[in-house]
Amino acid sequence: MESSPTLDDIHQAGARIKPYVRRTPLLDAGELNGRLGCQVFLKPESFQITGSFKARGAFSKSLLLGPEERARGIITSSSGNHAQAMAYVGTVINAKVVIVIPRDAPKVKIERTRALGAEVILFQGDQASRWAYVAELGRKNGYSLVHAFDDPMVMAGQGTIALEVMEDLADLHTIVVPLGGGGLLSGIATAIKETAPQVRVVGVEPLLAPKFQVSRRLGRPTTVPAGNTIADGVKAEVPYPRAHAILERYVDEIVLVEEECIKEGLRLLAEEAKLFVEGAAAVGIGAALSGKIKVSPSDKVCFVLSGGNWDLHHFMGPSMADLLTLDDVRAVGVEPALAPKYYVSRQQGKPTRVPAGPSIADGVKESLPCANAYTLIERLVDELAVVFGLPTGMGIQDNTTAHRIYRNALKNGAGTLFEFFE
Repeated sequence: MESSPTLDDIHQAGARIKPYVRRTPLLDAGELNGRLGCQVFLKPESFQITGSFKARGAFSKSLLLGPEERARGIITSSSGNHAQAMAYVGTVINAKVVIVIPRDAPKVKIERTRALGAEVILFQGDQASRWAYVAELGRKNGYSLVHAFDDPMVMAGQGTIALEVMEDLADLHTIVVPLGGGGLLSGIATAIKETAPQVRVVGVEPLLAPKFQVSRRLGRPTTVPAGNTIADGVKAEVPYPRAHAILERYVDEIVLVEEECIKEGLRLLAEEAKLFVEGAAAVGIGAALSGKIKVSPSDKVCFVLSGGNWDLHHFMGPSMADLLTLDDVRAVGVEPALAPKYYVSRQQGKPTRVPAGPSIADGVKESLPCANAYTLIERLVDELAVVFGLPTGMGIQDNTTAHRIYRNALKNGAGTLFEFFE
């Protein structure tokens, strides 16, 4: 097999993985045409086995391993999506799978990987040192490596996405692909350009992780430290030579997208297309919204939505306001005066338990603030307010008086507040 995937490799991968993966649909998203300025088609790999495109490449490579290699075990590293895919593959081919995951990877991806039976090792360090650690463990234990992106057969598996898109949309004009480690775009670009070279191929990176765009500008693979992007699935720092060479040969454009545009892309997909995807999947939509991808109303443009594995807390409470609303909107949280745990916690500067009294607002009657929610509230919520409606028997009937006493108690600390309640 060659160092880069061929069109024949991609067709063979398609036949090899067909019994194990889903043929995801191509959605005609006409409701987005006006916003993006073209005829929009979506390839939702969030519908794929384990929630992302990674199952394609994972099966493509792993199915080529012999019985002895499977018996010794497989090792890899991933921020989450390839990890889940490989864990699932292990259950199908009856192989032990060891996965080294960055310690700061989304919790939901770590938990799902463990639930699928893989051995998970959390690693603190940059991308290069993590892969060096993987190589060391592999040599020591005789594991076979199934790389997340730097492998021609993994790339071939990802390229099967393009075969499906071209079969479903013969007059495709442009395909837009998220760009992380480069395996997905390498496979898709190879399949497209070797089949229909007139189709434009565009890769999209976050502005905070621009390794391939910088590498293209400098003419050589160049490591670029990555910032904290919402698109964690494409947060790579090291552009591998194999992918760099393929992208330079086949990819027409590599564009960068700002964080706010990614968030707007997430919101647009959720509100208009009714699709819940992760940040990495929305980079293409975000780039189109920002005008980084030049299109015309007659162009048929396919956006590959790479996955949908994301912690639900990103879409709950204050973080929803952060992700899916405008920054200049003031966020205000309101608690009953008889259950003011977050209000008191803000005054105290730490999560503080506050005994809750009888309140008609029983749905928010909690005494102990959640530590994760407290952190988000302190970062995202502008104001916390309390609403008064004291029941008879508390000794105070006038809400104005109650408000004055309550605020004075807060100034003197939570202990005084508790005395007021008592």
